[in-house]
Amino acid sequence: MPLRKNNKSITFLAKNSKIINFIGLLLIVLGAVISYFNWNVEPEETIGGFCCGLGFGLLIIGLTANEKTKN
Repeated sequence: MPLRKNNKSITFLAKNSKIINFIGLLLIVLGAVISYFNWNVEPEETIGGFCCGLGFGLLIIGLTANEKTKN
């Protein structure tokens, strides 16, 4: 199914890609710090891994936002 040109979610991601990249990097760093300081403490280490994974996913989405849709 092809995407419409005026899809609101795509234009939102393209317009706010810098903010999404910043939030992604912040979550990666936060997850790494949580995991480092809570080594071998299971719930906190899992939360840190979840933050890193979520941040990495947001960073990929923010980096692949189309420049053509920013207009």
